[in-house]
Amino acid sequence: METICLDRRNTAYLGIAGAVLFSIMWMMSIYADGAWVLGAETLSDLGHPSRAGHPMFNAAASIAGVLLTFFALGMYQNHQSYLFGRMAMIVALIASLFLIGVGVFPIHVTPYHTIVSYAFFGLMIVALSLWTYHDYLRGGLAQYFAAFTAVLLAISLTFLALTEIGMAEAVAVVCIMIWAVVQGVRMLTLEND
Repeated sequence: METICLDRRNTAYLGIAGAVLFSIMWMMSIYADGAWVLGAETLSDLGHPSRAGHPMFNAAASIAGVLLTFFALGMYQNHQSYLFGRMAMIVALIASLFLIGVGVFPIHVTPYHTIVSYAFFGLMIVALSLWTYHDYLRGGLAQYFAAFTAVLLAISLTFLALTEIGMAEAVAVVCIMIWAVVQGVRMLTLEND
């Protein structure tokens, strides 16, 4: 049996594609819906069958989850010699599987939707925290990336503490997508990182 091997370039493109596709499809579902209000509603509200953009949003979550699962797998393979990097990507891989579940179990499918949504966000907090520590331990340029990830986590957690869940969720998703794009570009441009 052959093992799946994702090189740096393919891994980088998967992470970037997952983030960009989700962002585009999210905007398309907002446009199709026409009534969704940032902060007043959760992203998942776009996935309710009564909403015009629900097929686009649910597909966006599932497609992004698949791409980010392979991104996490590739990141794991490319950081095998680092314990905290491996741990972070195992957790991110599991979180990505729950993101697929967000598309499979839209908001009206309770309690499954609530479980997969909370699992995705909770596990991504753990994954990005571990990744921050991973980059911090590596020193040099990686410490700047650790600081960047820590800032994204701080922004997300601050919004979680100070705003309604709809706004906190949107900010967290944007931060996760930014992180994936930055990590993808990092892998494409910094060969020895």
